[in-house]
Amino acid sequence: DRPRFTDKLPDNWTRIDAIRRMLPGAAVIDCRRDPLETCWSCYKQLFAPGRADYTYDFAELATYFNDYVRFTDHSAKRYPEHVRTQQYELLVADARTQITALLAFCGLPFDAACIDFHRAGRAIRTPSAAQVRRPLSAATARSTQYGELLDELRAFLS
Repeated sequence: DRPRFTDKLPDNWTRIDAIRRMLPGAAVIDCRRDPLETCWSCYKQLFAPGRADYTYDFAELATYFNDYVRFTDHSAKRYPEHVRTQQYELLVADARTQITALLAFCGLPFDAACIDFHRAGRAIRTPSAAQVRRPLSAATARSTQYGELLDELRAFLS
């Protein structure tokens, strides 16, 4: 019953062309985080059976991530008015400026509730539900704690 919704499944990038055809006015935002941090985060997450099976193997995960980057970059060039890549690190470094730009891209005015999203009382049903209840933070990088254990993943991402 609302004119806007958000869907943040990790494989939505594979549907950009379908989204553009079905919802020609849709704004697609690719929120891109450091490749190693993204892949490590996905690797640690236990997804539902049959969902994101590629996340359980470093080689498959890196291949998937590299394909995502190539296709999303291509889509952003093909549909610049409808596909925007947002660097996560810039978002956490300057939330107000970046959120203002994201909302403008979506044709929406700035709303302070977007910065205070963690105070929203609605139900959250995503693997990142705990994060949504905390303020935006740049302290989400965890891969450095694992040092050489992630060297194989690093190599696949290079």
